[in-house]
Amino acid sequence: MQVELLVSKLLHVPVIQDIVGDRIALARLPHNAQYPSLVYNVVNDVPHPMINHKGATLHKSRIQINPLSHSIGEIKSIIDAVNNSINFVQNTEVDEALVVWSRLDLIGPMDKEDETNVWTQSVDYILQYYPKI
Repeated sequence: MQVELLVSKLLHVPVIQDIVGDRIALARLPHNAQYPSLVYNVVNDVPHPMINHKGATLHKSRIQINPLSHSIGEIKSIIDAVNNSINFVQNTEVDEALVVWSRLDLIGPMDKEDETNVWTQSVDYILQYYPKI
């Protein structure tokens, strides 16, 4: 399973969709998207094969989540919902992958796009998983 699909499965859950609906996108939102919404990116996905090369390959990934909204309160609500879905996931099967663990790694500064009046605050997670063979 590609890490982008794995992260999509982790984000498309009721606790997040109650706030942003289906406005969850990889890399960028469609033109004229509504808010609040959520954009995620895979910063890196590095395979770490076992020394004997016979077992499954552990992948270590950095994921960046960017909630977007006209309200700082909604930004904080989205971050809380994402934390409920992704932070401290351990030994959990997600479709075609086994998530070994996932942890919050970094919360960036609050930022506002003046032209659109949209706020965002990036949140990074470290995710380790085994894709099923």
